[in-house]
Amino acid sequence: YKTRSYTPSVDQHLTDPALIGAVHVHAHCDPDSYPRQADAFDVVRLAKERGLRGVVLKNHYTETAGLAFLVRQHGTQSIEVFGGLTLDTTVGGINPQAVPYMVDVAGHYGRIVWMPTHDSEHEVTYLKESRPFVRVSRDGQLLPEVLDVLTLIGQNDLTLATGHVSANEALMIMREAKKRGMQRIIVTHP
Repeated sequence: YKTRSYTPSVDQHLTDPALIGAVHVHAHCDPDSYPRQADAFDVVRLAKERGLRGVVLKNHYTETAGLAFLVRQHGTQSIEVFGGLTLDTTVGGINPQAVPYMVDVAGHYGRIVWMPTHDSEHEVTYLKESRPFVRVSRDGQLLPEVLDVLTLIGQNDLTLATGHVSANEALMIMREAKKRGMQRIIVTHP
């Protein structure tokens, strides 16, 4: 695994009426494997100060439903905090067993499943990196385990996010999700 170096973003102290009642569905925070602007408690506190109704905590390498539970129990009250799961190598890639685990984490605050992000075949090959990646399709067809994950997302009324897959893969995933009646799909970094 190649360690990346990142510079944390800077709080821009944004205040805007458009933020009132909004839900941030892609909030990166510490703890993480590279620097972030703030930890989960501070990210949620900042969101509340700016009038947001809720936050979904995101991490590329671990589920965040448990972190959402902790923030709800021990942090800022009166703001909704949720977590999610990104299907990168650290959770076994496209691992259907990871979805019900996230759903069952204490509090049941897991809400979004992202297809692979930093470990997607598309991102790894685009960056010309030589490391393991997660494949979602082969020969123009989604892999069976992707279909299994989509079934689980639908059965658990979760939100699907496309992750960092290729544009064609994202379209295939969205078509299949719509066939399965999914109502909430986030096109990540379109």
